[in-house]
Amino acid sequence: MESQANGFGTNSDSSSSLQRILEALQIVHAPQSSNDQRQAATAFLEDSKKESPYNGYTLASDTSQSPVVRHYGLSWLEQALRYRWEEYDDEHTAVLRTWVIELGKNIRQEDPGFLRNKVAQLWAETAKRCWGSEWMDMDSMLNEMWLASMVHKEFVLIVLESLSEDVFSREDPVATLNSQVLSKACVEIFTADSVLKTHFPDRDTDMGVRCGGEGWMVRVGELLGNCLKFGVEQNQQAVLKALTLLKSTTTWAILPGLAFSRTVERCCGCMGSPNPPTQLAAIEVLHNIYMRSPMTDEDFRELVLPMFQTDTVLLMRKLYEWTIVDVTDIDEEKYLLSKKLSELLSSLAGFLEERPEEIPEAADVPGFLEMLLAVTRNSSLTVSIPILNMWTKLLKSEGVVESDAASQMIPPLLELCSDRLIRYEQLPEDSKDVCSLFLNEDFDTVPEKHAFIGNYRRYCTHIVEIVVRQKPFDALYHILGQVEQYLKGISQQGIDINRYRKANTTLLAADAKFSFVEAGLRGYMKWKNSTGASPQVHEQERTLLEQSLENWCSALVDMDFGDPLIRKRALQVAVAFSTTALNTKTNVMLKVLEHLLSTLPPSEGTNQEYTEAMKELQSDCSHELQRLAVKMPDYLINVYDELQAKVNEIISTSALDKRQETAYHSFLFTIVASSLDADVRAQKLNGFLAPVLQAWRASELESATSSVENFRQAMLIDKVQDYLARLRVHEIKDWSHWVLNDEGKRLQEEMSNRLNALPLRATKGLLGVSTEKVKLDSPQHKTACEIWSGLIPVILPRILDMIQFSQSFHNPESWPQLHSSALRTILADRFWQACISTGTRDDFYARVSNTKATMEGFASSIRGTLRTIRESCYSIIYSMSRFREHFYGIDGLAGPLANSVLAEAHHLSAHQFSILLTMVRHVIDDCPPSLREPFLPPLVASLMTQMDTKIMGEWDAIAHRTSAPSGADDDLTAEMKEESILRHLTWPAVMIVASLLDPDRDTPPRSRSPHGHRRRTSSIVPSNAPLPRSHQMRPFILSNLNITIPLLIFSCNALRIRDTRCCGVIIRVLSSLLPSFIAPTPASNAEVREYLSSDVLRGALTSLHEPYFVDLQRDLAGLIAGILTSYAPSTETGIEVVGSLRGIGVEKVRKAVAEMTRVGTPASSNGPGQMGGGGARAQRAVLLRLLDGLRGVSVSEMGKVKRESLQRPRRKREVSKMMEGFMTVDETSTNGAELEGIQGLFGEAN
Repeated sequence: MESQANGFGTNSDSSSSLQRILEALQIVHAPQSSNDQRQAATAFLEDSKKESPYNGYTLASDTSQSPVVRHYGLSWLEQALRYRWEEYDDEHTAVLRTWVIELGKNIRQEDPGFLRNKVAQLWAETAKRCWGSEWMDMDSMLNEMWLASMVHKEFVLIVLESLSEDVFSREDPVATLNSQVLSKACVEIFTADSVLKTHFPDRDTDMGVRCGGEGWMVRVGELLGNCLKFGVEQNQQAVLKALTLLKSTTTWAILPGLAFSRTVERCCGCMGSPNPPTQLAAIEVLHNIYMRSPMTDEDFRELVLPMFQTDTVLLMRKLYEWTIVDVTDIDEEKYLLSKKLSELLSSLAGFLEERPEEIPEAADVPGFLEMLLAVTRNSSLTVSIPILNMWTKLLKSEGVVESDAASQMIPPLLELCSDRLIRYEQLPEDSKDVCSLFLNEDFDTVPEKHAFIGNYRRYCTHIVEIVVRQKPFDALYHILGQVEQYLKGISQQGIDINRYRKANTTLLAADAKFSFVEAGLRGYMKWKNSTGASPQVHEQERTLLEQSLENWCSALVDMDFGDPLIRKRALQVAVAFSTTALNTKTNVMLKVLEHLLSTLPPSEGTNQEYTEAMKELQSDCSHELQRLAVKMPDYLINVYDELQAKVNEIISTSALDKRQETAYHSFLFTIVASSLDADVRAQKLNGFLAPVLQAWRASELESATSSVENFRQAMLIDKVQDYLARLRVHEIKDWSHWVLNDEGKRLQEEMSNRLNALPLRATKGLLGVSTEKVKLDSPQHKTACEIWSGLIPVILPRILDMIQFSQSFHNPESWPQLHSSALRTILADRFWQACISTGTRDDFYARVSNTKATMEGFASSIRGTLRTIRESCYSIIYSMSRFREHFYGIDGLAGPLANSVLAEAHHLSAHQFSILLTMVRHVIDDCPPSLREPFLPPLVASLMTQMDTKIMGEWDAIAHRTSAPSGADDDLTAEMKEESILRHLTWPAVMIVASLLDPDRDTPPRSRSPHGHRRRTSSIVPSNAPLPRSHQMRPFILSNLNITIPLLIFSCNALRIRDTRCCGVIIRVLSSLLPSFIAPTPASNAEVREYLSSDVLRGALTSLHEPYFVDLQRDLAGLIAGILTSYAPSTETGIEVVGSLRGIGVEKVRKAVAEMTRVGTPASSNGPGQMGGGGARAQRAVLLRLLDGLRGVSVSEMGKVKRESLQRPRRKREVSKMMEGFMTVDETSTNGAELEGIQGLFGEAN
C-alpha cells in the first residue's frame, strides 16, 4: 500500500498532518469550542482535502479511530473521487478503486450504519466512473461479499440501490455520460441469463461484467424468501433494504425478469408479515410494478393475474381492514399503510378497466370490487379518493360495468356519492363529522384542502353522470325519489328567523342533494344527446321519464323552504331542468319564471344573517332570469310585453337598488337581443341604450372626468381624506370596533350615491349581454356592433380617464394628509377567494356586514368605491374588445389605452393587479391579427414593464420579510396569505408570456365549441387554415424589439421567483426562444444574444445553485447548456460568464461547450434544453459535471434534499405523487357556471 500511497505523492510529515487533522476534528465537534475556533478548524479540514487522498484512506480504514474521524476520511476520498477523478491517470484511479474495494470488504457489523452507507456510496461513485470499461469484475466481488455475511448482504443491497437510482432515476451527470455502458451492465447483472436469452435472443449480452447466471433479481428474491421462511423480524433491516432495492429496480427492470424472480409472490408474502414497515415497502414495490406500461400478454398473466386470485384478494382485504384507524386515535403507521394500499388497489383496478377480457373467470373479481367499494367508503377521503377516481374509469368499461358484480356496486356507490357531495370546507370548525376530522388531520393549508375537496366532489358527480348515462331510467328514478323524500322532510320544517344562521348543516346537506340531482341531470342530457340520431329508441320510457321530470320539477318549485338559501338552490335546479331536459315544456319554464319574478327584495329585519340570505336569494333570482333569457329567448319573446309590464311594475313598486334594477333591464335586453328580426331588434335595443348614452354625455360627468382633481372632488375623496385626517385614524387601534359618527355615516352614504350616479353598472350590464355567449359574425353580433359602434367613441375616453384616476388613488402621494399606516389599512382589500382565504365565503360576508357602521366599514366603502369604478371599467373595455374592428380599429387608441390602464398599475395591490391582468390578457387575445401591428406594441411592452416592476417588487418584499425574524403567529399567517396571493398573480403573468410565444397559438384546433374555450382563438382565426407567418403572434412579438426586450427582462427576473411552477414555465419559454436569435440577421439578434448570454445566463446559474430550485435543476441545466451551445459560435459572453465562476476558467468552459455540442443535438426548432432522447440529457450531464465543484455538495446531490426543509409550513404527513395530483386544481375540468363570463373575470373584495 505504501507504493500506492507514493503514487499520490505523500510526504514525510504525513503523520504530523494527520495529527493536526485529528485535533481539528476534535475542535469542530467539541461543544466548548468557540465559533472562531470551529470556523478555523473547518477551513483547515477543507483545505486538507486538497492533499493526497491517501490520508483520507488511512483515517477511514483505521478501525481504532472514532466513527467521526473515519467518516471524515471517507469524505476526503469522496472529494478525490468526485472532483479530481479526471485529473488522475489510470494508475491513480486504480489505486482509488482498490481503496474503496478494501473498505467495502472490511466493513463490520459493529460499524455504525452511516459509515457503512458512506462506503457503499463511494463504491457506487467509483462504479459510475469505471465499471464496464475498466472495472470488469465488480459483480464478482459483490457476489463474493454477498456470500460472506448478512452485513455484507446489506452493503451489497445499498450499492446496487445507489447504482440503480443514479443510472436510471436521478439526473446524475457522471452516470448520464456513461449511461450507455452502465444501463446495459445493470440490465445484464440484474436479469437472469435465461430470461435475456429467451426474450432477447439477438441481444449482445457478452459485456464480461456478469457473475453467475441467476442475476441479482433472483438473489434478492431468494433472500426475501428465506427471510419470510424463518421470520422477517430476525433480519428486518436486510428485508427493508432488499425491498428498497426492488422499489428502485422495478421502475426499469425487464418485466419477464421480475416474473422469473417471483417478485410479486415475495412481495405478497411481505404484505402478509406482521411488520408495518415491511408491509409498506412491499406495497410500494408492487405499486411500481403496476404503474409500468405497456405489458405484454405474458407479463400480464405472470405479474397481474396473481393479484386477482382469491387468496391474494383476501390477503389485501384483511390488510386493509387491519389498517382502518380511529380519527380520535390515529396510528400513523397503519394510516400510511391504508393510503398506500389504496393507491396499489387503484393501479390494479386500472388493469381491470383496460383489459377486462383477459381476466379469467376463476379470478375473484367480485371480491376485488367489494374491496374497492369498502376502501371507497373509508371515512378518510385521502384513503378513499384513489379508488373513487378509479370508479370513474371502471364504470366506463363495458367489460366491467355489464358484469353482475359491478351492477351490485352501483346502488351503494350512488348512495356514497350522494352523502359525500357535501361541501366539507364549509362545515363549522367544531364539526364532529368523521370525514371532516380526517381532512383536518391530513391538510395543513386551506388551498390544498379546498382543491382536494373540489376534486373529490368532481369525481362523485362524474360517477353519478356515468351511471345515469348508462342506466338513465333506473338511476334517475332512484335519484329523484331519494332526493324528493329528503326535500319533503326539510320543507315541512319551519325556521326561527330570529335564530337563523346562514351556515347550517341542513343547508349543506340539501346542497349536496341538489348537486346529486344536477349530476344526474347532466348524465341524462349526455345520454339523450347521444341518442339524438335515433330518438325512437326507448321512446316510451323517455316520454314517461320526462313526464316524471316535469312533475318532479313542478313539485320542487312548489315546495316551501323556510331557508332562503335552500330556496335559492331549488330554483337553480328548477332552471337547469327547464333549460335542458324540459326545454320543450313551456309551462314548466313559465312556472319557474313566475317564481323568480315573485322573489322580491326583503325588508330590513332584526336578524342580519336572514336579511343577507334573502338578498342573496333575490340576487340569484336575477342571475337565473338571465340564464333563462340566454337559453330560451324564442319562448320568452312571445310573452315579452307581459314580462316588460311585470318588470316595470317591480321596478316602480319595489325598493330596488341600482344593481337589481340593471339586472331586470338586462333580462329584457337579452330576450330582445337574442330574437326578432334585425331591424326590429336594433330599434328595441336602441331604446335601452338611449338613457345610457345620455348619461355619458352629461356635462356633470364630462366635468368630473376632465382632471384627476375634479374626479377626486366628484367622488368625495378630498372630503374623505380631510375627515380621516381630523380623526387621526392612525391612532385608532381597532377599526372594527370604532363606530362611525354622524359625519362619517353621511360621507359613507354620499359616496355610495355618487358611485351609483355613474352610468357604469348599466353600461357594463348591457355590454355584457350584448357580447357574452354571442357567436362572432352572427346576426346578433352584427346588431350589437351596429348599435354600440356609435356609443364607443363617447364612452371610451371617459372610461380610460376613470381607470387612470381610480388607480392613481392607490399612490400614497395622493393622500398627503394621512399617515402611511392608516393608508395601508384603507387600501388593503378585504377579499375572499377560493383556495386562498380562510373560512367560507359566508363567513367573510358576515364579517363585512357586521363592521359596516365602523371605521373598518368606512375604509371598505372607500376602497370599494375605487374598486367598483376600476373593475367596472375593466369589464366595459373587455366587452368592447369583442366588437373587434369597431374597438381595435380606433385611430390612436393603443397609446392612451396602455397609459391609462398600466401607467399607475404598479401602485395596486397584488390581488388588484391580478384582476387588471385578466382584462389585459383578454384584450390581447382578442386583437385581430391584421390589427396587431398598430395596437399591441405599446400595450404589451407597457404590460411587461409593469409586470416586472410589480411582481418582482412583491417577491423582493417577501424575501426581505422572510429573512427578518418571525413575529407573532398572526403575522406569519398574514405573510403566508400574501405569498399565496402573489403566487396567484405570478402564474397568470407567466402564462401571458407563454401564451404570446406559443408556436401553436394561431393554429385553430380541429373542432371547438363556439363558446367553450376561455382563450377564444376561434374569434381570431375564423377558418381551420393556419395564419400566414406575418399574422402569427410569436413571430410578431420576436420581430419587435420594443416588445422583446421588456419581455426578456421580465422572463430573466422571473428565473429568481420562488415558485417552481412559474419558474419552470419561464425556463421552457426561454429555452424555446434560443433558436430564434441564432441567425446573424436581423442586426437586433446580436443585442438579444448578448442579453441571453449574460443576464439570463447569470440568473439561471444563480437559481441552479440554490436548494429551493432543486426540482428545476434539469430544466435550468438544459437552458444553460442551450445558451452556451447556441451562441458560443457568435459570442464569447456566455463562456466568459461561466468561466468567471470560482475554480472553473474559460478554457474549461470551452472544452465543455465543445463536448456538449458533440454529444447533443445543435439548437433546432425544438430549442436547446428541450431536445428529446439522450442528447439533451448528455448535454445537461456535461454542464452539471462542469459546475459540480462549485459546492462541497454536487448539484445532483441537491436533489436529495428534503423539500420540507426548504418551505413553510411543514406538512404534517408526507404525500405521494398521486396524492399531490388530487391536491391540485384541475383547471381544464372545472365546471363553471354558464354565465360566468364577464362577472367571473373579476374577484370579490370589500
